[in-house]
Amino acid sequence: MYETDFMEMPTPCRCGTWFDLNDGFPSRSGKFTICEACYDKEVEIEDLEDMIKDYEDMIGDGQNIRENKKELKLLKSK
Repeated sequence: MYETDFMEMPTPCRCGTWFDLNDGFPSRSGKFTICEACYDKEVEIEDLEDMIKDYEDMIGDGQNIRENKKELKLLKSK
């Protein structure tokens, strides 16, 4: 007997794992149903992308602060 024999709707994941369709999760694109392990990885990737964006925003703000300080010094010196 195969593992899929005990599933109502056996579904292959892109990673090669088989799961019951009712136990699957939507992929980020919404085009696929994926297993729990792949879903957890996608959530982790999304969290990391959010962190990267936050850091990029902070870096951008830091550059603006430096530029504004320079402009403020120039204005004070006039």
